[in-house]
Amino acid sequence: MDLIDLLHATDLKILKFINSDLARLGNDYVMKIWTAEAPWFLLAGFFLLKTAYRRQWYDLKGLIWMAATVGASDALAAHLIKPFAGRLRPCKVEALVRVVEGCAGSMSFPSNHASNAAAFAVFWWLWQGPRAGVIAVACAVVVG
Repeated sequence: MDLIDLLHATDLKILKFINSDLARLGNDYVMKIWTAEAPWFLLAGFFLLKTAYRRQWYDLKGLIWMAATVGASDALAAHLIKPFAGRLRPCKVEALVRVVEGCAGSMSFPSNHASNAAAFAVFWWLWQGPRAGVIAVACAVVVG
């Protein structure tokens, strides 16, 4: 078995584990919240308000750069890499995928959630240092 076959087999095992073994109503609810955009916009709004309230303009500049970094990562993944890779979403082709709330778009690789989380984690590591960066990288691994 070559590396590509091993990666594909591992990918299918993970897909089956998530869609079959972890399939619970409670998990569906948690994943809906975790993958929704609203909580992340609320979190960003909180940081902006906190920064403005404390008049920490250096932090405001950093938050704007972070938003630009994540936005650039999102655009790069969605408009350049996805069309080039051309991998269809599993919910479009796999019968074993349990779709909870519709199937967005047609392309799946790379995941925008993963690329945005990685961009955030790298930016946070560089901006706040390794101590805070380790936490950001751990969160990015969970998201990605």
